[in-house]
Parts: sequence; C-alpha cells; structure tokens
Amino acid sequence: MLQDTTRAIPEAGKPPAWQEHLIAAGLAVSGGLLGIGGAIVQEAKSNFLLPFVAAPIIEEALKPSGLYFVLGKWPRLLRSQLYTACLAALAGLSFALQAGLVRVEHFCVLFDFCITYKH
Repeated sequence: MLQDTTRAIPEAGKPPAWQEHLIAAGLAVSGGLLGIGGAIVQEAKSNFLLPFVAAPIIEEALKPSGLYFVLGKWPRLLRSQLYTACLAALAGLSFALQAGLVRVEHFCVLFDFCITYKH
C-alpha cells in the first residue's frame, strides 16, 4: 500500500517565521565554521603538498554543509534562489572572517610578527 505523500509537509504554504530565518542563518554560519575546521584538521595531519591540494577541496565541500542540512530538514525555508544565495554568501563570509583570524593569529604566534596600525 502506497503512502499519500501530498501531506508530507503540512505547512508548505505557510511562510517561515523569523525564528526559522535565524535558524537558517545560524546553520549557514556554522557551515562556514566547519569549513575552517576541516581545513585545519587536514593541514595538521598532512605533508608539504597535500594542504595545497586537499584543503581547498575540503573547505569548499564543508562551507555549504549548513545549507545542505537546512535543505534536507526544512526545505520550505529556502523559498527562493536569491534567499539561498544570500545564505550561501553568509556561509562564505563567516568562513573568510574565521580563516583570516586564524591565519593572522597563527602567523603572529609562529613568527612573533604582528603588524600594528597607528593613526
């Protein structure tokens, strides 16, 4: 006996609440953070050439993982391509900010070199 799949998502016509938008944005940001975590793990356990080859692949695969989760769990939240693209940009922005901070902190500690700006 086949199940009726037309009632699988009962609130498909209902617009998402603002709390759900915050959850989607938070998951997009967490995907960006997973990207930097995956890159750090890959770079820490590899030889000289592998970080330059494997780390970008891992970063790019993990950055949208928060959006993949939203798409699988709450597909009605991604109502348009523009909204999905904005969430993907948010994931990329969070990754860029975290990667920049990690690299600056890493090189400041590693080389005892920090640039200070004086105005």
